[in-house]
Amino acid sequence: MYGMKAVQTPDPEQLQAENSLLNDKLKESQNEISTLKEQLAWLTRQMFGKKSEKIISQTDSKQLTFEGLEDLEPEKAKKPVKGHSRSASKNKGKDKITLPDNIPVEEEIIDVPEEEKVCPETKEPLVKIGEEITYKLAHKPGS
Repeated sequence: MYGMKAVQTPDPEQLQAENSLLNDKLKESQNEISTLKEQLAWLTRQMFGKKSEKIISQTDSKQLTFEGLEDLEPEKAKKPVKGHSRSASKNKGKDKITLPDNIPVEEEIIDVPEEEKVCPETKEPLVKIGEEITYKLAHKPGS
């Protein structure tokens, strides 16, 4: 038996422990790689993707125009202030844009239920103290 070496076989339990340790490290690496890929994709979209903020630099004859929307800048008067002049709006809280009468209008009234219009302690009817009116210009597809 000269020239032969005795080969020592590794312990199966030790091999399984090493294998599970390597599998755990592999899963961690794969999770980190997927996270980094997601971050790279997000950054690429931020830098090179489409942007929703578009600035129209010049007016085009093909653009749609509405009556009453030509002058979007509010009229301002100079209000003197000690040391300098300050711009003051002439609108005083009124709408800056007037919409033509031929545009269809939808009203949506949001009100509290009738049982909430009575004071729970005194049982007297509550008084309406104000309302808010909002105008939105929107387009319905197909109309």
